Amino acid sequence: MWIQNPDTTLRTWNDAVDYCNALTTAAGYSDWRLPNLRELQSLIDYGVTTSVKLPSGHPFSGVQPYYSWSSTTYADDTTLAWGMHLLDGGVYVVGKTSTSYVWPVR
Repeated sequence: MWIQNPDTTLRTWNDAVDYCNALTTAAGYSDWRLPNLRELQSLIDYGVTTSVKLPSGHPFSGVQPYYSWSSTTYADDTTLAWGMHLLDGGVYVVGKTSTSYVWPVR
């Protein structure tokens, strides 16, 4: 289950983890977390030509066509984490002190 209206604040990876853990009443649930990379990729429809690669008729609003964090740490360097660019569905590795958007899942 995804937050219907993702956060629109750019956050570091640690701040993104803390933000998700602090969501205690969103949609009536308290077990929100940062999604892993595969979960983020499951949202993407590569056939879509709009600004965000989400399937037609998706229930989300406020999704930013920019990078979103995953909880997946890069195995070769734990100061890096995987994320995904929602504009093209590409995955990337970036320093955890950089900023990206947060889309909590439960």
